[in-house]
Amino acid sequence: MLEDILSGIPPITRTMCGMILLLSVMTYTEIVQPYNLYFNLKLIVFKFQGWRLLTDLFYFGEMKLITLFKITLFCRFSSKLEDQTFRGNTANYCYFLLIGVLQLTVIASLFGLFNLSGSFETMILYLWCRRNKNAMFHVFGLIPIQAPYLAWFFILMQLFLNQSVVSDLAGIVVGHVYYFFYDVYPKLPLSTGANIMKTPRYFVKLCKLLKITDEKIPDDEDANEENVGDDYFAAEDIQNQNAQDEFLF
Repeated sequence: MLEDILSGIPPITRTMCGMILLLSVMTYTEIVQPYNLYFNLKLIVFKFQGWRLLTDLFYFGEMKLITLFKITLFCRFSSKLEDQTFRGNTANYCYFLLIGVLQLTVIASLFGLFNLSGSFETMILYLWCRRNKNAMFHVFGLIPIQAPYLAWFFILMQLFLNQSVVSDLAGIVVGHVYYFFYDVYPKLPLSTGANIMKTPRYFVKLCKLLKITDEKIPDDEDANEENVGDDYFAAEDIQNQNAQDEFLF
């Protein structure tokens, strides 16, 4: 049964969820202390603690009910994004995660953020919700929220609980940057069809070399056509042709 559950999770999401659970168990059993996992630019640069660039993304905090909820939410929307939006394009999903993490790292350095797991989660959630704008979620089975507003609903929840929203806002900003330059900008008249967020051919080659994907490496002309982005002004959006209703929690 466990094997069936794991096989139903896309490979990149499965790897990330495994890292999240591993760090949670290691901190719970005190094998690793949480302060060794957080983002600290000085320690990364001067003490060569490069692992912090990854662990700050996948450590969601102490094993509490809210932490389990966050982990479940992350795995759920990452699976959706990888299996639906980036289906058959694992290299594209990896590239989205990579450039997103690079932007979040810059933001963390500028604003003194020490844990980016919330930002990372929100970035993934935001992009899926923008790509599936007709999806409807029901919070507590009562409150209907359309997908594009889901990330903002969580922001309001954070404010209601008197918690900082800087990390979540960073995730929204980074997610929107990718959405705008991949889906919207290429269709604007002044863009001439340029897509600055398209996955480079060398990155696809690297993913094939590492056996992350077995996708065909597109020719330059095919790559341009494949990565133009979704038509922002189209009457029919492939990602939204069937509205979805889901219970969030």
